[in-house]
Order: sequence, then C-alpha cells, then structure tokens
Amino acid sequence: MDKIRKWAETKVAKFFLGVIFLSFMSFGITGYIFGAPAKKIALTVADVDISLGSLAERVRRQKMQLQQIMGKSMPTPMLDERMLVDQIITNTTERILLDVATREMGLLATAPYILEQIKNMPEFQKDGKFSSDLFNRVLQYNGMSEKDFMAEIAGQHTRYLLRSSLESVDALPVVIVKGTLAVQKQERVVSLQEFNTASVQKDLTEADLIATYEQNKYRFIQPEFRQVSALIIKDKKDKESLLKLAEDIENEVIGGAGFDEVAKQFNVESVRFPLLDVSMTKKDGDVLKHPVISKDLFCQAFAIDEGLETTLLKIKDGFVLLRPEKVIEAMPKPFEDVKESVRRLWTLKQKEMANYLKANEALTKAQESGKVNGLIQTLTHSSKIHPDVLAKTFTAEKGDMFIVKAEEKAFLVHLKDIKTPTIKTGSPEFKKTADFVEKQFSGMIYDDYMSYLSEKYGVERQDARIQEYFAPKE
Repeated sequence: MDKIRKWAETKVAKFFLGVIFLSFMSFGITGYIFGAPAKKIALTVADVDISLGSLAERVRRQKMQLQQIMGKSMPTPMLDERMLVDQIITNTTERILLDVATREMGLLATAPYILEQIKNMPEFQKDGKFSSDLFNRVLQYNGMSEKDFMAEIAGQHTRYLLRSSLESVDALPVVIVKGTLAVQKQERVVSLQEFNTASVQKDLTEADLIATYEQNKYRFIQPEFRQVSALIIKDKKDKESLLKLAEDIENEVIGGAGFDEVAKQFNVESVRFPLLDVSMTKKDGDVLKHPVISKDLFCQAFAIDEGLETTLLKIKDGFVLLRPEKVIEAMPKPFEDVKESVRRLWTLKQKEMANYLKANEALTKAQESGKVNGLIQTLTHSSKIHPDVLAKTFTAEKGDMFIVKAEEKAFLVHLKDIKTPTIKTGSPEFKKTADFVEKQFSGMIYDDYMSYLSEKYGVERQDARIQEYFAPKE
C-alpha cells in the first residue's frame, strides 16, 4: 500500500490523469444502470446491474471510436456490434470489480489532489492558466456535473494505481529467462521438401466456376452503402450562442423532428448525400468531396443504425449532425462481375489440392523409410521462409515428420535436430528478454487477481439474453 501511495506523487501519475481526459472526451462518462427490470439486465457485477440498453450504448460509442481512429481502413464487418460486446463486457466487469476493490482497500484520491490535477490539464488552459469557462463548457457539452467529473477522474486514478501495483514484478528466476531466451535463439535442422506444381490437371467448366463462387462468396463482398442526411450548424460569431443553437437543434432531432423541418426552423443548412460507402465513394467509383464533411466525419454515420443520428460532431466553426436515411447492406458481388477472380481462385484451389496430395504421398513413403528426400536447412526464428513452416517447426519434437500447407504450396518437413545455445546472463539480450518475461508474468498476476475478485464479489452474465438482443435484425 505504501508503494502505491508513493507512486501517486510521481510525474507519471500526474501525466496519467491527462490521458484519462482524452478517454473522457472520446466516450463521455456514463454511469451504471441500477434497478433495471430483470428481463433487461445483461450483466450483474458485485450487485451492480448493467442493462441491455446501457450495454448497447457502450457498443455504439465504441463503434464510433473505431471509425474515428481507423477511418476508411476499418472494414465494415469489423464494426459488427456482436464483435464488440464481449470486449465491452470484460472492460465493464474489470472496472466495477476494481472500483469495489479500491474502496475496500481505502485507496482513495482526495478532492484537493484531483482538483489540482484537473487544473493542470492542458485541455482546460487558456493563456497559460486554468479556464473555468472552458471547464464548464466541456462538462455542459457532455451533460456532467463537476462532482460527477471529479468522481470519474478519481475512480480511474485509483483503478490505475491498483493495476500498476499488480503489474510491477521486481525479479524473476534466472532459469525462466534463460529458458525463454534459449527457445528464441534455438536453431532447428530440417529436411525440407517443397511441392509447388505449376499445372492444373482438371479441365475447368462453368459449373466449377459457379460452385467455387457459391462456396467463396465471402471473398467477393461489395461494401455497405448509405444515403446520409446532414445538418450543418456554423457561421455564428458568438461561440456560446453557436453551442446553444447546436444543442437546441440536437434536442429537436432527438425528439423526432425531421432534418428538413429543423433546417427551416433554425435557418441552417441541410444536405442529403447520394448513396455512398464509408469512404464517401459512389457505386460507380467516383469519390464525393464536400467542403465541410470529411471522410472521418462521414464514418460516424456508418456506426449507427438507420434512422438514428450521431451526437453533435465538431467541425471548423461549428457542428454537424448526421443521420443514415437509407442502408444497402454489404453483399456478394454478382457472379458475372467477379468471374475472372473466381477463375483464378479455382486454379489456386486445384494447385493447393494437387500439392497436398503429392506431399501426403511423399510423407507415407518417408515414414516407411525414416527420411525425407529434401533440402537440409538450419532454421531460426528469423529465417526467410513461410511463417507457417516456422511456427510448426518450432513446436515440433525432434524426429517429427509433418506437412505444412502454405497457400497453394505444401511442404514436407522432417525435424532432424535441435541446437540450443549457451546463454550468458550478463548480455544485453538477456536483459531485454527479462523485461519481456516480466511483462508476461505481470499479465498472469493481473488475470489471476481479476479471477479472484470475480469469485469474491460475483459476476453473472445473461449470455442467452445478450445473444438474442444483439442478433442481426432481419
């Protein structure tokens, strides 16, 4: 406990609070939902109920965050909310358990200390001094009171202190580091035979192409397209008036008003875009450019359901609201459009099958004779050879014979010998490996502690209910 309290006074601890603020700005601060009806509860952690609605809101925010970070490089299927649910449940569970644990330990951040850190956050500085006006605007924008914001910062601070103490490993047995480094520097002698035929025996028919297309439709997906409407709120000289106007418009939209109706009522610009994918590209391939709405902003309209609207999004000199009005789901491209790609795929699959059969025939003969008629090579972890061959070779036992499929190729491998070097404990490599192993150990300690807290305070997931709630809507 003394170690934790000393850490709280360091520059690292103070810097950490600045990082917390960025998370706050990205996601907003949302409390836990208490007293939800039993049928709406998704998760119960230490007697705290998380509703399905609260979980869905966290998923929506995470999707928007991913779009902001990765932009056009984020494939739409990766934003499937079902892929995010487990991650968010894990994060929420850890947060609640650590909150309970830190309170029981008496690990608290005092109000004067938290106030001091908030006053030093660069986000609240104006002309080198803390600006109450900036601070209050941020809280107002996120719908938070000063008390709630301080409680959130204090909670994140104490959770981080506890976690950092769990992850600090002072020393490790030398034998563990030696063993890890020895594996990293091992050399493995193999007899390697490669099968990579250039010809295909079977004649291709139209039926073969159609069957290949049907079996591999997931390879030929055209992106999701959406028709998006936008409300652009800008060109007000007074920033406070502009924020007030934007909030009034947002409230009207949340209340069910249409974008065109709100645009006329408040005299702001309304835009309806044509069908575009997440990178603002039309079906014909032309890229749409807009002077106000960037691709990064447009991504946020792909993180919400049809008919819903984004939160207020900041633009230069104003704000924008986006709402997807029409959605054309991602689907396989028509067979005729991808026929040549299907032909290449069929050829690759034929080569893959032929190479594997030849490798399997050679393996049978090698098992009978006790040797592989291949090229003798000495492999290390950095050898320039297919990674699947390396991975299988470095998990095999001496004397093993096995086949590795690598795209259309196949390899027959015989592990003939394993050479392990002598390890010097004073070398730079040893120190680097020790640091790596320490991080692995600290992760194990943290996972064990979370398992202990889960058993102590109780964690109950309503998996069937969650699965049904987040099932794709037909």
